[in-house]
Parts: sequence; structure tokens; C-alpha cells
Amino acid sequence: MGKLTKKELQESSTSYGAKTTRLLLTTNEAAEYLRLKRQTLATWRHTRKGPDYIKMGRYVMYEKKALDKLISENRVIIN
Repeated sequence: MGKLTKKELQESSTSYGAKTTRLLLTTNEAAEYLRLKRQTLATWRHTRKGPDYIKMGRYVMYEKKALDKLISENRVIIN
């Protein structure tokens, strides 16, 4: 199996004919989505905090659903 390019990783959307879309974001895109600094995500990876991520070779990618889960888990509800 050959190495995937960054673009191929982002475009991987279906597996074995499934219609499930997996949106992968780069670290920069994930940081922008969460309104955080890129370094914050790097620190969280190093300390094993924050959202789950995918590492393929030198590329780090985040599934959008993992970022949405992080947002939901940190919601503060005021009653």
C-alpha cells in the first residue's frame, strides 16, 4: 500500500461502498473550527488531552465528529 497524500486523506469519504462521509480536517482547519491556536492542539496531542486524532505518516487529521464531541462534552448548562 502506497503512502497517501494530504489531499487523498481529506478526500477519503467512503469505504467499501458505504455512504458514510468522514470529514477529515488538518490541524490548521481543526484549530480554526474550534477557534484555538494550532499549538493548543499540538500540546493536547502531546499531553493526550483534547479530541481524538488520526495520524497517518507525518499527517495529523481530525474527524469533524471528534471536534463536535469535544464541544458537546465541554458545554456548560446554566439553569
